[in-house]
Amino acid sequence: YIVRQGSFIIVNPKQLHSASAKIGRPIIYESLKFKYETLLSSEFDTMTHEFIYPLITGERYLPNIILSSMPIYSMFTSMFYQISETFEDTDSFKYLLLKSYVIHLVYLFFKNRYVYKKNITSNRKSSVELIKNSVVYINTHYKEDIDLDFMSINLETSKPHLCRVFKRHTNQTLTEYMNAFRIGMACELLSSTSNSISEISFEVGYSNLSYFNARFKKKTFLTPRQYRETYKKR
Repeated sequence: YIVRQGSFIIVNPKQLHSASAKIGRPIIYESLKFKYETLLSSEFDTMTHEFIYPLITGERYLPNIILSSMPIYSMFTSMFYQISETFEDTDSFKYLLLKSYVIHLVYLFFKNRYVYKKNITSNRKSSVELIKNSVVYINTHYKEDIDLDFMSINLETSKPHLCRVFKRHTNQTLTEYMNAFRIGMACELLSSTSNSISEISFEVGYSNLSYFNARFKKKTFLTPRQYRETYKKR
């Protein structure tokens, strides 16, 4: 996975991992390490059976990446730094609080549906289902900064497999489809609203106005302004 500053990486149990900088500079990061086993109780209970054991055995797992565009990001960030600050505390009772924070962290993932279930019978969805789910995902999240790594995790497949299947069956890449859909939505907004071009650019998922203008002209052979003047609904 390629990650940006401010992103979080989650390493699940028994998951091989390493990290390196692509730009030749030292990596500066903060990490927290804990075992799910510390959350187990001596007596059998519902929490252990339904939530903790599946995470230990690998039947369920957390996403490997937490991006700033994800709804859980702010809650996760807050809890991460609460745990980090508490760990630095000299209070001898801090471990009681730390355990409650870790449980709260697990709760956030289950509550917000960011805990995935391992598919025992088949780790790959059928091509048709995968393409349908990809289209639905993009059509739903086009306003956001869509990351293909996270998208593939969400669809329970690998990024190379997802890109390969989508290209083979649609004759276009996921990025090409994403841009085409965003430009289509921009066309609708340009013709039906009086919003500024920069506002529309942001509304359909482009944070860079120049890039939006270039993509728009490549697709429609018109600038956004020319398109609005030509197709503005009266």
